[in-house]
Amino acid sequence: VRLDLAKAIEDALTTIKGDYQRKKISIHTSFDSEAPMALIDEVKMHQVLLNVLLNAVQASDSGSRIEVITQFINTPPEKLRIIVNDSGHGIHADDMKYIFDPFFSKKKNGTGLGLSIARNIINNHGGNIRIDPLPEKGVSVCLELPAN
Repeated sequence: VRLDLAKAIEDALTTIKGDYQRKKISIHTSFDSEAPMALIDEVKMHQVLLNVLLNAVQASDSGSRIEVITQFINTPPEKLRIIVNDSGHGIHADDMKYIFDPFFSKKKNGTGLGLSIARNIINNHGGNIRIDPLPEKGVSVCLELPAN
């Protein structure tokens, strides 16, 4: 299915609106108008976006900010990139190597399946997912998908 990533992100944000509004978190979006449609399963992409966005909201303090950005990388191989930057408590360096492992979670009620499932879905669509610490605080989640 051809999917408009900006619309998919807006749909996911609508789904979790209560979560980020309750914490007075502001969401800032910046969508690349040149980005083509992505060839990806809509339901599975919704699941990936919900996992990543909810993690960002849960990790962020009340009153903070989350950025959601799409980019079209038009140099071969063409890619679509979704970046979610939060200003949360970050991920401890010792935990970084485990964050995609099934059942690994530092959340009180977490199953530890969200990022594992997200990575499998993205990988099955020929893409990859990366999580990097941000200089100040928080993390940057980068989802990359082929743009064909």
